[in-house]
Amino acid sequence: VRLSDDIIPSKYCVIFKRTLRGREYIPKMKHPDEQWFGHQCKNKKYMKLFCIFAMDILQGNYLPIDYSTIDILKTYPQPTSVKVMTHYYQLVLADYFRKYDYGKIGNIKHYQSETPPDYDLSQVTAATYIYHSKYDVIAPPKDIKWLIQRLPNVRNVTMVKKFSHMGFATSPYLRPINMIIVKNLLENK
Repeated sequence: VRLSDDIIPSKYCVIFKRTLRGREYIPKMKHPDEQWFGHQCKNKKYMKLFCIFAMDILQGNYLPIDYSTIDILKTYPQPTSVKVMTHYYQLVLADYFRKYDYGKIGNIKHYQSETPPDYDLSQVTAATYIYHSKYDVIAPPKDIKWLIQRLPNVRNVTMVKKFSHMGFATSPYLRPINMIIVKNLLENK
């Protein structure tokens, strides 16, 4: 699974890792539904345009967005550690799906190998139903194809046209599509 270096340049992984070492990437808020970003989107008029722009970027440009769903951003981003974000960037920037890379010495300590082991997706035994879109910039079709080839119990794959990663939560066409998805899941138990 790999995104172009144009989207997230590898130098940013190092910046995040060095500047935030041992700290949280996103600090915890007293109430999980009142994250800073969402609070700004909801309560500051001048920020709404920025928030809509952010949704467009996450959603995929020029795809329909139900702007009343902007409240969904009040829960984003959720707190996470620098290690989790570093691992995410390792996965984005690599051509493999492996455990966290601690570096040669750390990997030997944790895995008894200079490189971290791949996740063995053949061990996933749960029935898997995949719904995706060719406009998803976070999980593009080539990555979905890669995933399908490795999961042993894929029961159904459905490509939803003109949807994106956030489309399953923010599209104005969300309700009928989700009803079809739920119906298919119930029929294929």
